[in-house]
Parts: sequence; structure tokens; C-alpha cells
Amino acid sequence: MSIFKRNPEFLKLWFGTSTSTFGDALFTIWSVSIVYSSSKSPLLVSLVFLSGMLPDILFQPIAGAIVDRYNPKKILSISATAQTIPLIGVALLAYTDSKYLTASIIIFNVIESIFNTAYHNSVYVLTPATTQNEDIVSANSAIRSASEISNILGFALGGFLLAHLGSITAIGINVASFAIVALVGYFLKIPKKLENRENENSFQLNDLLLGFKYTIKIKRLRFFIIWAAVGNLALAPVMILLPSVVDRLHPGNEALLGLHYVSMSIGGLLGSLTLPLLKLPADKKFFVVSTSFLALFTAVIAFTSHTSLSLVCVCMISMTMVVSSIQVVSEFQKTVDIDILGKSISSFEFFGSLGLPFAIIASGFFSTVFSIESILLWAAVLLLAVATYAMVSDSLKTNSTGLEPSE
Repeated sequence: MSIFKRNPEFLKLWFGTSTSTFGDALFTIWSVSIVYSSSKSPLLVSLVFLSGMLPDILFQPIAGAIVDRYNPKKILSISATAQTIPLIGVALLAYTDSKYLTASIIIFNVIESIFNTAYHNSVYVLTPATTQNEDIVSANSAIRSASEISNILGFALGGFLLAHLGSITAIGINVASFAIVALVGYFLKIPKKLENRENENSFQLNDLLLGFKYTIKIKRLRFFIIWAAVGNLALAPVMILLPSVVDRLHPGNEALLGLHYVSMSIGGLLGSLTLPLLKLPADKKFFVVSTSFLALFTAVIAFTSHTSLSLVCVCMISMTMVVSSIQVVSEFQKTVDIDILGKSISSFEFFGSLGLPFAIIASGFFSTVFSIESILLWAAVLLLAVATYAMVSDSLKTNSTGLEPSE
């Protein structure tokens, strides 16, 4: 709790992000259950994921540039408020039991994804702006820990709330969570340098390229982009085929699917809680070992016939990914000047996730041609290739600032 005493404004940001995650978790378990139970189609599930992912990827460069040009706390409030509008439309269709409900979920995902990209980029910038530099890793871990706890509660309570109170409850809680985030943005105190951005800056097309140019220039940051790009390609099948894996173990058991999502959140929580205690350096050994573990757990999921082992592997994959992602984001926040931080992180998110739409579509399509086991096995092989790249690369040989000694 000392991090909150030293950084009181960060406490507000932390509270807002954790609240919104709880509402999102309820909506996620509801929407995935609706789509998969009505279709039993991994391809349609992949389309739902794609509708929320593709706009996020494409909008990243613009969102990063906007966050660096204007007041990030206002962007936080505006983006949160804007997400409530299409969500209310989904609530109306759910209330009338419309046949267009699945289509409305996809449309909402597209709109929500655009504004959510701006929301997350503003959080990336506001975290170092409200936190002392030595607390950045702990701050990112605290945000992730709260988000995972919110996810666990959301996924665990989601089935109960939906069964007893209906779909409107899940959607209503999500709307309320966005309203809380908007209020947090309004009352948040940040440095005057960021507050006054809209009075002296105007958006320029060159802003879209500045972050990418800077990120590519530094070997360490360039490695993170390549690592994320290939790693995301490999882990996409795990995300898309998880309902099919669960259905293979226990056909028609939606509660077990929710339990796997809970296990995923528990893994993320364990990762975010242990990282500040372990103080692991973001070096070559860390990325080689962590990526190798991802390959191992993915291979086990492919062939296991035991529910408990599947739950453990999902938990460990999530734990490893959360630790790695916190390390990477913290490296950006400690290395990059705050005036181009949004653009730099958005460049990482854009190029690191650019192959995800292809991987999602391919996972859904190939699941109709190949076995789930063979697809997940190829994903494990790809992760081993990433671990090998981390082993032979010299990009992680840096000094304490995160820059190459020559720079």
C-alpha cells in the first residue's frame, strides 16, 4: 500500500481502471456465452474477437498521437463516456431478445474497441505522470493486479448474475463502470505540462510516424516489437480455441468455460503480484525462459484429457504473459520521454498485434480442417522459435537506462 501513499493521484487512476475491468468481465462472459452457445462455431467466436481487435490495432497510431498531443485525462473521460452509447443499444436488443443481438455485439465491439484504444493509451501516459519513476513497475503491477481481481469477480459472478438477474444486469454494471472512469478522469490531478497541451498543440500527420521512428531506433524496444508480434501469432489459437478445448473435455459445460476464464485471471493476478517482489530484470534470460514456458503449457493444453491440468496450463500461460507484458510496458515508460510515450507504446501495440487478425481468422478456419491438437502444437513450435530468437539476439544487452551504451 506504500505505493498509494507516495502517489495519491495514482490511487484514483488505479481505482478507475479496476472498476471498468469488472464491468468488462461481466460483458465478456455474457457475450462469449451467447455467441458460442447459439452457434457452437469457433469461426463465429473468432469473428467476435476480431471485431474488437482489428479496430484497436488500426487505431493505435492515431490514438497514441492524440494522447501525446492533448490532455490525457480528458481523453480518458471522453473515451469512457463514448463507450456507453453503443452499449445501451446492445442492452435494448438484449431486453427485446432480438435476432440481431449477435450482430449488435459485433458492432459494439468495433465501436468500443476504437475508444478503448484511446482509453488504454491515456492510462499508459498517466501512469508515469502520477507515479515516481522508481514505482513504475509496482504501479503497472498494481493496475494489473486490480484488473485481474476484477476479472476474477466478474467471471465468477457472471454466471450467477446472468442466471438470476438477466443480461441487463451485466450490461448495466458495465455502463456504470464507464461512468466511474469518466469521473476519475475529471478529478485527476496531473502535471501542468500535460494539462496545458490542448492550448499549445495541434495534431499533425507527422505525429503518426514519430513514435515508430523512435521505437525502431532503439534495439531493446525493437526486440520487444518482434517478440510481441510472433508471440501473439502463437497465442491467438489458444484464445480462440479455448471454448473448443473445454467443449472437448466436457461437452456443453458453459460453467467450465467460465472456470477457465477465472483460472486465466488468477494466473494474471499471481503474475502481477509476484513481479514487484521478485524484481526480475527484463533481460535475455527472462524472455528465453518465459517464452519457453509458454510453449510448454500450450503443448500440454493441446493433448491433455484432464480438466485440472488444462486449468493449470491456462493459469500459467496467463501468469507468464502478464509478467512479460508488465516488464515491456514498464521499460517503455522508463525509457521514453513522456511527450512521445503514447506514440511509442502505440507503435509497439500496433506492430506487435498486426498479425493477430490473421491468426484469429486462421485459427477459426483451420479448426474446421485440422484438429485442435495439431493447431496448438504448431503454436507451441512457433513460441519455441521466439525463445530461440531471444537467445541469439543481442538487443537486450543494455545499460540501466534501457538504451544501448552507444546511445
